[in-house]
Amino acid sequence: MTSCTWKKSLPERNNGGVQTLYSVDSHLKFIKDQETKATMLEEKIQRVDARIISYNRKPSRDRLGNKRKGWKRLIGESQEEIHQLKDQNSWHRNEVKYYNH
Repeated sequence: MTSCTWKKSLPERNNGGVQTLYSVDSHLKFIKDQETKATMLEEKIQRVDARIISYNRKPSRDRLGNKRKGWKRLIGESQEEIHQLKDQNSWHRNEVKYYNH
């Protein structure tokens, strides 16, 4: 098992006097929530990318390019967050497979 700071975000459960950090249900809920969040981020990236293309067609709207630079940075940060969400989801999927065997 790897140690990650995001594991602490799920509640602890008390199963018959033994504390466990996760159950299969909590893993599945976490996966579903993170997939929803990743989908929303991907949609946001598409909207921002469309804005950048629009501003590239009419550079007079953003002469110094500050808005486009900021949006590109936002896209990069969102892509990094999506990557982290997918890594977290793969860990949770592995845990579900482990508990289901």
